[in-house]
Amino acid sequence: MRPDIPIVFVLGPTGTGKSTVINALIGVPFCFSRNCSGDSILIPKDTAHVPVGDGSESVTSVPVLVYDIDNSIFYCDCPGFMDSQGPEIDILNAYTINKLIEKTKETNPISVLFAINPGEMTVARGRLVKASVKILEDMFVDETRLESCITGVITKFKPRKQKKEKV
Repeated sequence: MRPDIPIVFVLGPTGTGKSTVINALIGVPFCFSRNCSGDSILIPKDTAHVPVGDGSESVTSVPVLVYDIDNSIFYCDCPGFMDSQGPEIDILNAYTINKLIEKTKETNPISVLFAINPGEMTVARGRLVKASVKILEDMFVDETRLESCITGVITKFKPRKQKKEKV
């Protein structure tokens, strides 16, 4: 990996669509499908650069670097916070991601793309979002550094229901 290529670490809770966001950013075409709960989900039409799940179980178990040749940028698809495999895996994932960021920030420009599902903001008074923000703060001891490199993306929104006359 060349030291001057930017790296975007895509972080957030398990099942928020981090892998789907990366596939969309690199131009993978999508179509609608339904998951096991009957919810509409986006799935890659062809082979995805990053494997995606249906939001019920974690798919990304280790950080995966994906190179976007068109934009000369790396995306790091990271395992989700509050992983469905348990707290031990959460600790291991946070440690691994932290070490990756620490190692690459000296040689590559880094950014953090924080993926969040708006439904998680209201469930249990936003505990999942608060816990995710706490993990981010712990990963970046220097809050100024975190604030200078973080951007958010909203995923998995439910379309508003429209009355027939408005459609």
